[in-house]
Amino acid sequence: MQQEIWLLLFFVAIAIGYGLGRQSRRRRHRDRMDRLSDDYMRGLNFLLNEQPDKAVDIFVNSLNVNAHTIDTHLGLARLFRKRGELDRATRIHSHLLTQPDLPAPVREDVELELARDYIAAGLLDRGELILQEMLERGTRHQHQAMTHLMSIFEQERDWHNALAIGDRLLRHDAKIGPVLAHYCCELAQRLQGEE
Repeated sequence: MQQEIWLLLFFVAIAIGYGLGRQSRRRRHRDRMDRLSDDYMRGLNFLLNEQPDKAVDIFVNSLNVNAHTIDTHLGLARLFRKRGELDRATRIHSHLLTQPDLPAPVREDVELELARDYIAAGLLDRGELILQEMLERGTRHQHQAMTHLMSIFEQERDWHNALAIGDRLLRHDAKIGPVLAHYCCELAQRLQGEE
């Protein structure tokens, strides 16, 4: 009989401990989400009040990068890029790339976005470097990376590299054939001028 009482008390103690642990976890999660909401709202208010530098500081420094906030970071950076505030967009994307636990697909998205920031800012060499690294590694953004690289080479009037990338793209997109023909004409004109 006494053994049954001890066994019953043991199971009751386990159940109470389990219940208290779950309650504690819920409270910690709720507190964390409240802090996240507060930081998010503060950052949003700064953004709406035309104080984008303070908003970037909040989003970069206060909001942890996780599955819940990654879309917020990416969306904000895209907004800055569209508004021409490329330094802010670049800062957010660069910050995201410093995160060690960023999943590989998200990292690839961020790298492509950072390359777009650099291209929009006219820093073609930096954008080219990121895109070349993406192609060497083999990412799911191969087509987009090649398209951006071809555009960079066109701007730099580097017809040999533009044709090389274009040839790789041609296998997937026959519509760029006329563009490659134009590159060949540009290259022929250059060669004709050198004679």
